Amino acid sequence: MLVTDTVSNRNHNSQILTTNSSTTPNNRSGSTEGGYLTTLPPEILFEILQYVGVDELRAANLGGLFICKYWYSIASIVLLENIKLSATGLKRFPALQHSLVTQEQSQPQPHQGSTRTCTCTHLTTARSGSIHGCTTLTASRIKSLSVQLAGYSNWPAVLDPTTHQGIPERFTILALWAEETRADIMRLAQWLGTLQTLTRFRFQAMGELDRRGRMQAHMFEQMKNYLHEDAVGRLCKSIPTQRLTVLELDTCGSAFLKADVDMDVDSREGLAKEHICSLIGMYVPVLRRLRVRMHRICPEIFGSCRVSNARHTTARKEFVFHLSLYDPLKRVTGAKSAMPCTAAGPCGREVLINKMIEGAKVAVKQMPNLKVSVLYHVYPFDLVAMDCRTGETKLVDSQIDWLDNEDVVFEHGMHSSANSGNFVSVCAF
Repeated sequence: MLVTDTVSNRNHNSQILTTNSSTTPNNRSGSTEGGYLTTLPPEILFEILQYVGVDELRAANLGGLFICKYWYSIASIVLLENIKLSATGLKRFPALQHSLVTQEQSQPQPHQGSTRTCTCTHLTTARSGSIHGCTTLTASRIKSLSVQLAGYSNWPAVLDPTTHQGIPERFTILALWAEETRADIMRLAQWLGTLQTLTRFRFQAMGELDRRGRMQAHMFEQMKNYLHEDAVGRLCKSIPTQRLTVLELDTCGSAFLKADVDMDVDSREGLAKEHICSLIGMYVPVLRRLRVRMHRICPEIFGSCRVSNARHTTARKEFVFHLSLYDPLKRVTGAKSAMPCTAAGPCGREVLINKMIEGAKVAVKQMPNLKVSVLYHVYPFDLVAMDCRTGETKLVDSQIDWLDNEDVVFEHGMHSSANSGNFVSVCAF
């Protein structure tokens, strides 16, 4: 078959699959008969779109593909199973969901026994209502939520164009931007607590998006941080645990800003108790996968010192702690390493590695199904994975995102069959 024939057939098939009122030689009346995907039951269409996947539905090359309104009512549910928010989306999406919920609650409720009618579908049965339901927060099926923030994007605004030095108002401008980010995260935390179907949550805070921005930000090294500790703490406390199995927190692009010293004593004491590591440790019993990288970290992240009535899952647990803050993929190129939470001054990386190894060994005794891994960089910029039980190290590909690719750390054949039981590995710079 010629290429032109193939393209012609694909275009013809596309019209058949996406048109609900096309006519054929055997169908002059325009009715939908066998051969049209839109004539399938909504449950089947839902399964097909789930198989296609969220990433494909969001792909730019599908922008010109015609999808009828009937398909969109189903595709929107699939899209809402996996939400990815940028800094702009973080400002808009939770607020939009809150307004939709408020609007829904203000509408009169139907009488008991009446059949629920959905405005975006032709179906009125109970099951089809769950598939074609309105995409508000209360009827959503959100299973995965990913938030990705970036550094300040308007550094020229705080530079004098003549001297290329910082303007006097730079402190006020950057403080206001960080405070707006804090408000966005607080709003996210309030909304996050309502997502009872959430199974995976990822929060990333990266550096500047472009090379020029990173060069300009280097002049304001002490002013690049934009995450407030109390906001991140509120976020960690708000994650629902009903179905949570995966938690990923990567804040290598910003250290945590402490509470304002002018705050009243009671509020300051309350914030001091919100230790991020211990808050993450609350989720250890239910998690199957945990990946964390922060500027400061300590063994409390294992949750070993916390008294909890939660039962640990029997499934295999895989924890990764990345102690290196050097990460070109995350636009962080400074040769820095994480520090222990209790360190008051400069601290060698060996101190933190030893603390994490000790904490991991204690955690393994409590959770026999636990596997902990750590990555670190060695001179010049080689990424190393170390098994803390055996001391064995192995170079890994630093150009692969450690959050997305499990093989970066958990390589097959890295451990012998004799060591197939509990083991611990850690990652630092």
